[in-house]
Amino acid sequence: MTRPWYRSPVLWFALPGLVFLCVAWVDSMSNASSLDVATLSHSLSVDHENAHLGISWYAAPSVRTVGGNWSVKREPGGGRQEKRWFPLPSYYRNDLHRATSWHHLDIPHWFVILCYLGLWQLPWLWRYHRARRIQRTLAEVA
Repeated sequence: MTRPWYRSPVLWFALPGLVFLCVAWVDSMSNASSLDVATLSHSLSVDHENAHLGISWYAAPSVRTVGGNWSVKREPGGGRQEKRWFPLPSYYRNDLHRATSWHHLDIPHWFVILCYLGLWQLPWLWRYHRARRIQRTLAEVA
């Protein structure tokens, strides 16, 4: 006999991640956070504001850092003027100079949550198909 869905470990292990993503989405509407990492020839920035997760990377050989630099910033209010709960994804790039190419990808929080929910369903689908396969095998034996 299978246990009810509300007693499934899949539900209780994945629920904290879903709650975290929803809280991050609400937090991004009032605060802006960023993580910047710089190495000898490249730089990466991950920002979180206005219902977006933004990832920027660029190659800048003129940056002279030894080893690597990183910094974390958190500002109230956010940088963009317009605030929408369901923005569209976007991608920008600047390839004018090969030495300083720049790329920026904005991923909306709603899209991240939908992907998380889709991945969350995989263990349940596997369990469902496994139970059906066992039932078919038992029916053939009997």
